[in-house]
This record gives sequence, C-alpha cells and structure tokens, in this order.
Amino acid sequence: MALLRSGLVLFVSVTLMAALTLGALLVSTGNIGGWRLDTSSDWSFLFQLSIVTLPTSILLVVLAWRGRRQPLTDGVALMTCIAILACLVVYFWWSLYPPHSGHGYAILVWIYAGIGLAALVPAYLISYLALCRTPLLRGLAPPAKAKGAA
Repeated sequence: MALLRSGLVLFVSVTLMAALTLGALLVSTGNIGGWRLDTSSDWSFLFQLSIVTLPTSILLVVLAWRGRRQPLTDGVALMTCIAILACLVVYFWWSLYPPHSGHGYAILVWIYAGIGLAALVPAYLISYLALCRTPLLRGLAPPAKAKGAA
C-alpha cells in the first residue's frame, strides 16, 4: 500500500509541476496554444503530460516492489523512453491519418518531445528531491543509511 501511495503522490506532484513549468514557458514565450494537439480543451496539455508521468510512476512502483530502489536514475530514464515512444506513436499515427493536407510532422513531433522533456525531467527531479525526505515517498525511496558505529 505504501508503494501505491508513493507512486500516486509522485504522479500527481510531477504532473502538476510539469504543467506549471510548461504553462510558464508557453506564457513567457507568448505561444500559449502551441503545445496542444487538441485545442478544444484547456486540460489537454495536462493530459499529455500525464501520459508520460503515469506509466513512469507505475514502472517505478513495480521496480521498487521487485527490490530496485533507484528512482532518480530509473525515473529519468523511464520518462525519457516513454516520451520518445509516445512521440513515435503520434508520428506514425499522423503519417497514417494526417490531420491536414500538409507534411513535415516529423520535426514537429520531435519539437514536442523536446519541449515535453524540458518540462518533465526538471519537474520529476524537483518533485522527487523535494519529497524524498518526507514519508510520502517512503516506499519508493531507498532506505536511509544508518548512522552509527561501524
């Protein structure tokens, strides 16, 4: 139960931190609608970020359950792989069913991947480092080294 709670706390914190980072980035550059694939919803960029953070949190819970407790390196690697995989799926989907008659979606997909990782990886690192000393991530974080006589 502690692992599931830790994974949920990490998922929510990383998703919200990444959404705030990406929103600040888009507002500061004046490109408020540039990230959205679905412009009918104001929540679409939060949904897109959670597509990456939810599988990352689930995989970290599974790895911690199996005994591997290195969420800092595993989380960044998993997040990067999932983001690139999601962008490849979107690219292949667009190549099969193009939304418009134009071409050149490959560079657009990799720009989205770069922008997403620029928001997701720092948000993950900040969230994990801020929460690893609290009991909220007790299940995922490695056990603290005991201080005492050797």
